Amino acid sequence: MAEATPSEPAAEKGKDKADDAALQKRLDSIVLQWIYGTISKDLLITILKPNSTAAQAWKALENIFIDSKPSRELYLENKFNNVRLESFSNVSAYCQKLHGELI
Repeated sequence: MAEATPSEPAAEKGKDKADDAALQKRLDSIVLQWIYGTISKDLLITILKPNSTAAQAWKALENIFIDSKPSRELYLENKFNNVRLESFSNVSAYCQKLHGELI
């Protein structure tokens, strides 16, 4: 038969919650710095807000790219329609040009 253990004192539970909150804040800061460190300066300036969380920064980036999707599609369609195979020395050069337009 298992021995019953007394419940955790309230002070310990409070300490655990504070530790969890501190860990959550630290992890959020790490992810936020990663986001900031991997995007262009222009995007950084656009999404940088005081006291924002990683989730808020990610959502701001998502909104920027979702909003630009139709215009990006139109731009790429125009580029692809104007790239002609006969303008290149071989198929590989043609493919590299098309691939370069996507990046």
